[in-house]
Amino acid sequence: MQRPMESALTEVRLPIPEKLVGWGMHQHCYSPVFRPQTEDEIIQAFQFASNKGLPACIRGAGRSYGDASLNTDGILIETLSYNKIRAWDENRGVVCAQSGIQMQQLAGFALEKGYWLPVAPESMSMTLGGVMAMNLGGKNLHIAGNIGEHIWEFDLLTPMGKVFRCSREENVELFYAAISGLGFFGIFLEVKLILRKVHMGDLQVANLQKKNLEVMIDAMEELAPQTDYMSAWIDTFAHGESLGRGVLSIASYFAKDRVRNLKTFSPNRQRLASRTFGIVPNRLLWFFLYPFANETGVRLWNYMKYHFSAQIAKGKQESCSRFCFSLDTIPNLRNIYKPGSSIRYQAVLPKRNAFKGITEILKTCQRQEQVVYFAKLSKHKKDTFLLSAAPEGYMISLDIPIVPETLARWEDTNHEIDEIVLQNSGKIFFANDTILRPELVKRILGNSVLKSLRKTKDLCDPQQILQSDLYRRLFGDI
Repeated sequence: MQRPMESALTEVRLPIPEKLVGWGMHQHCYSPVFRPQTEDEIIQAFQFASNKGLPACIRGAGRSYGDASLNTDGILIETLSYNKIRAWDENRGVVCAQSGIQMQQLAGFALEKGYWLPVAPESMSMTLGGVMAMNLGGKNLHIAGNIGEHIWEFDLLTPMGKVFRCSREENVELFYAAISGLGFFGIFLEVKLILRKVHMGDLQVANLQKKNLEVMIDAMEELAPQTDYMSAWIDTFAHGESLGRGVLSIASYFAKDRVRNLKTFSPNRQRLASRTFGIVPNRLLWFFLYPFANETGVRLWNYMKYHFSAQIAKGKQESCSRFCFSLDTIPNLRNIYKPGSSIRYQAVLPKRNAFKGITEILKTCQRQEQVVYFAKLSKHKKDTFLLSAAPEGYMISLDIPIVPETLARWEDTNHEIDEIVLQNSGKIFFANDTILRPELVKRILGNSVLKSLRKTKDLCDPQQILQSDLYRRLFGDI
C-alpha cells in the first residue's frame, strides 16, 4: 500500500537542534527532533529528510544505552506522541496500539481487562515500537522469549511512503526483519500485541541464594519449567569457589483455584511506591546511593545483597508492575554514574558453552580489574528474528561505569570478552552496544543474515534515509 507523499513541505519547519543522550550517558548528539502525532506527520518528516538529503533516525523513549537512537548530522523522529490504543479484541486477547505507546500505558490497559503484558522489559517507559525494534525480552525470557513471539501483526511505513502489513502469513520475511531491525527498515505504525490472561495482578515471588555459577545454572535449568519468571543477579567480585555466586529471583502467576482478588488489578496496587519507608522520596534514592558508587561501595552492596536478599523476599507476594519493572523503582538511578557514564554489554552463549564462557567473562573482568556495577544472568529462549537471532542458552548483561581514564581499559576488556563470546558460538547484542568493532559484525551475523539485511534495506529504504549513529558505525560498509 502506497501512502501519498505530496504533503506540503512549506508546512514543515526544521526544529531547533536538541542535545540527546543515550541512556548510559556515554554518547550524545545534537539533532532536530520531529514529534509526530499522526501518520501524515510521520510521512512529512520522512519527506523532509528525503528532500533535504538528511538521514533520519527513529527514537522512542531513548532507553538504549548506546547510540541506537542517536543521529549526528541528521534528524530524529520521536514517536512518544504517536501513542493511542486503537482497538481491543476480547476473544483473542489482542490489543491494537500505535507504536509510540509506552509499556506503562499498555500495562495499565491490560490490567483493566484482566490481562498482563506477555513480555515486560526492564523499564515501563520504553515504547512498544522500541521494544520491537530491539526485540527485547523480560524476566520471563526463558519461557516467553522476546516480544516478537507475541506480535500478531503490524503495519510498517517505509521512508518511501509504502506501508507493508506484516504477520506470520503476510510479508513474512519483513515481519522477522523489522522486529529486531533496530529501526533500519521503517517505522511501526499500528501493532497488534497478544496479551497474557492472568488470574491476579500479583505474582508469587522468592529469592534464592546460590553459592556459585555452576549451582546457579543448575538451579535455573531445574526451575525453568516450573516458574513463569526467572532472573539472576551475579556478584562479579566473588572469586574462587564462589565465582558467579548470586541471588536467583523467581516468580509465578497465581493458579486459577486461588480466590481472585480484584484489588490486585487496581492502579493503586500496581503503582510503584514513590517513597521508601514512607519517608524518603524514591526520586532522591540515587543521591543516597551515590557515595557507594565506587569499587568499595559496590563490594559492600554486593555482600549485603547476597547475604540478605533471600531472607527479605521469601514467599513474597508482589505486584506484576513492581516485579517486572524493578529498575523503575529508583528513578534517575543512572545518575550514580556521574560525572562519568555507563556502558551495557550483553551477549548470549549457547547452553552447552554457557558455564565455560560466562566463567571466562567473569574471570577476565577480575583480571583486568574492571569494576562491574550490575550483572544479570537470564536463561534465554531461542530467537529466530533477523538481527537478534540467538541460540537457546544464557544471556549475561554487564553494566560498566566509565570515566575518560578507564575507557581504554574497558575497550581492551570488551575486546577480550567479544572473542570469548564468539569462540563459544555466542551472540553479541547490538541494542545497547557502544564500542563494538565493525569488523566483528560479519562474524556475529554471518553471510546469509547480512544478505537478507541488504535485501530488506533495498526493498524498504533504497535511498538509505533511515540511519542512526549505530547504523553508520557498524553497518555502513556492509
